[in-house]
Parts: sequence; structure tokens; C-alpha cells
Amino acid sequence: MNDLLSHAGDGDTSPIEPSREQLRVLLELGHEGPVHMVNLLRFREVAEYPEGWDGPTGTGEEAYARYGLVAVARVADLGGCVVTFGPVEALAIGPSDCRWDQVAVIEYPDMRSFLALTEDPVYVDALVHRNAGLAETQVLAVNPIVGRAT
Repeated sequence: MNDLLSHAGDGDTSPIEPSREQLRVLLELGHEGPVHMVNLLRFREVAEYPEGWDGPTGTGEEAYARYGLVAVARVADLGGCVVTFGPVEALAIGPSDCRWDQVAVIEYPDMRSFLALTEDPVYVDALVHRNAGLAETQVLAVNPIVGRAT
């Protein structure tokens, strides 16, 4: 898993990729047991695929949905599950500049399972859709003290 650090970004240069420091913190947490990853997602209006892309295109949300089909299957293969996924319908509390389009909460059996995705070739191939679709994201690692899925 320490190979993860060699593939991470240099810092806060990308709105959708983890920095080396962020991955280091995850690796060093020492958390045992289930972990929830809370994904805050903002999509591009039009997906931005790499130059020369000859596959499907469309909106950012459509591109992310293509990634999501693969990601959910790979998460399930690792023993995880989707706790919730859906559009942000309204801001209930907080600053009025809410910028998130959707929220996904994914439960992994442990942090190692989450980090294992980065080494799964099928998952890595699907990242082209994630990267094309997302304008910005934040992913929060949460220790699910209450509300663990069984």
C-alpha cells in the first residue's frame, strides 16, 4: 500500500485527487473495522475526457455514472456497500454557497479495503470517467460509531 504515496499528487493541486499527505494520513490512521467514506460531488456541465478520447461523452453526471457502475461493483467485491447515494436537494444548515450536486456514503470493511481500490486495474481504468465528470469533490473518512451497516 505504500506504493499509493508514489502515485499521489504533490499537494492541493487537484480538486479531485488526494495529495500525498492525505494518503499518508489514511495509511497511518490505524483505524480497525468499518469505515465510511462520505463523497461530496460536484459535476462538470460537460464531461472533459482526455484528448483523443473516442468513447462515450455527455454530461459530467453521465460520465460519473459510468465510473459509479464499476466502482460500486468493485466495492462490493471488497466487502463494502453503498450506504446512501443521491442528489443534494436543498441546503438545510450552513453557508448559502452549497456547491455539491450529489452525496455518496460508501462503507468499506476497513481502510485497507478502501485503499485496495487504487490497485484494482478494472477500477483504475474506470477513473477516466470519474475524472471527466467531476469538477470538484471532497471525500471524508468517517469512523461509523453509530449506524454501522450489518
